[in-house]
Amino acid sequence: MTPLRKVIPAALFCLSLAAGVTATAARADIQVSNPQLVLDPAGGSAAGYATLRNSSREPERLVGASSAQASVQLLTPGKGTLVDVGSGLTVRAKSTLRLQPGGSQLRLTDLPPGLQPGQGIKVTLKFFGMPGKQVTFPVQ
Repeated sequence: MTPLRKVIPAALFCLSLAAGVTATAARADIQVSNPQLVLDPAGGSAAGYATLRNSSREPERLVGASSAQASVQLLTPGKGTLVDVGSGLTVRAKSTLRLQPGGSQLRLTDLPPGLQPGQGIKVTLKFFGMPGKQVTFPVQ
């Protein structure tokens, strides 16, 4: 094998590693604003709303959420009711996704007893291929 044939694969490997570092750095560009929990008047559950802003050049996918304080589902509208999202919600590049009433949202159940306005639940939002992002959702 000629020296050039050895150098080219090594150079391509190094470039792919550098591209992976850049992609990982860009993937950290999800900002969460206006998180809030709205308690169901019937009790026992709450809806979680927030604005997710993706400032990167690549789309990201919210694939789920979890909490040590409650059970959490990621739901989206479907056939007259809210259904589990399944493969996730896409936050397009340089775009905003709103978790909001009448749209996609979090559903929290098994809430701590006596939860009051001003108190919060810590929720970890899970994005595909990224570490979880912990956000406190205050009760409204």
